[in-house]
Amino acid sequence: MNKKACRALADAFPGRWNREYCYWKLRTDPLYPAASAALLESDNGTTPLLDIGCGVGLFARYLRQAGFRAPIQGFDYDARKIRAAKAISERDDGEALEFHEGDVREALPSFTGHLSILDVLQYLTETQQQALLQQTAASVAPGGCLIIRSGLAEPTWRFRVTRVADWFAHGCFWMKGRPVTYPNKEGTEQLVREAGLDGSFAPLWGKTPFNNYLGVFRRAPAGG
Repeated sequence: MNKKACRALADAFPGRWNREYCYWKLRTDPLYPAASAALLESDNGTTPLLDIGCGVGLFARYLRQAGFRAPIQGFDYDARKIRAAKAISERDDGEALEFHEGDVREALPSFTGHLSILDVLQYLTETQQQALLQQTAASVAPGGCLIIRSGLAEPTWRFRVTRVADWFAHGCFWMKGRPVTYPNKEGTEQLVREAGLDGSFAPLWGKTPFNNYLGVFRRAPAGG
């Protein structure tokens, strides 16, 4: 998105902090273009999506701009971010966007379709990560996909920068939780594949210094 489009999308959010965060997220992070392309490639945006860790709902708004028309549910345990997401949703009719407060460590909504887990896993213990991955993989519809973005544990300078940035985000109160355990590439891929999905992680650094990877894991279409 160009600067003007990023600013227009970001300015829909309440509060100066939210608007500036969303603007610079759109301008610098390659996540949303890559994740939306994976979803649209699956079925042109006709299968619903559950966005786990949705924050203020920026990914949902980006997907609408990209042409994804299926219903989207956002789920996050930060009540203030859900309030911001709902404030925008209530101003727009016919968007088929819903946002719910809840904790993935306790329960997920009953759902079948596409699922996304973007920048969430590092806030969970290893056991909690495994439980979440198994549950979300089981919820992927035939022909659907599970999209995971996470910083992965590796002996690199990028990983060290990622840890510092996550602690800073918690320290300045943008992120409600603090990082707990960073997943590793091979173990996470194996767990998701054992749950019946096919896919892998690939680096998604863009122009950032962070050790971020994007994983796209698909379930075969019915009868495929």
